[in-house]
Amino acid sequence: MTVRDLGRGVPAMWQENLKSGGSSHWADYLTSVEQNKGKPGRLFWRQQAAARIARNWARVFGPGHVTVVTVPAAGTPASVLWDRFRTATALDLPDVEPLPAANQSLGAASCLVLREANERVRASGADWELRGTIKRKLAKQVLARHRDRETPLGFVPPPWLHDRAATTRSRLEALDVAVVGDLAELEPRTVPGTDPSTVPIAEQHEAALWAIGELMTAALNTEAERIRST
Repeated sequence: MTVRDLGRGVPAMWQENLKSGGSSHWADYLTSVEQNKGKPGRLFWRQQAAARIARNWARVFGPGHVTVVTVPAAGTPASVLWDRFRTATALDLPDVEPLPAANQSLGAASCLVLREANERVRASGADWELRGTIKRKLAKQVLARHRDRETPLGFVPPPWLHDRAATTRSRLEALDVAVVGDLAELEPRTVPGTDPSTVPIAEQHEAALWAIGELMTAALNTEAERIRST
């Protein structure tokens, strides 16, 4: 199992929550994670409680059959994680060129646009079972392409997250599972960027208008193709 530091995990999981239709404000999301209360917080720790997950696997297969691979710090060459995976699996795998990111993060303004869109769509009474379309179309295919025009989402890990990370590390050490990498890499690191509460409304408007333009263009191209094929 791969494990990364919670400093990167918290903002990444908030974004995934938004991409999946969530509408939690950033501050509310942090509170939910800190207190492990509410759906966002419970879902976060169900997926990010590394020590508990490793313990569950160890109970089934034994500690000797569980390997924790730590994700290196941001900025480390992608080949490092691949080399760790090869070590963990003991497979004779070739050197490969890293593939482009398939699940790119969003800029801070786009996160806020997506959150607001989710809230409005849900309130409209639209078929919420189709929310996967929002993740696939609006988040991944449109807003993700605007990230280079925005300030990224930043995060300064609070003391409670450092405490939680220290507990995770000590529990993993106690499990006596194999580790490829270094458990010290699980110490939460600051993610450079901006706090969502400080993003100017003008930047949110720009991201929203850009997304509308992209969606309109895609719709017109689809309609033109339909006409040509009839």
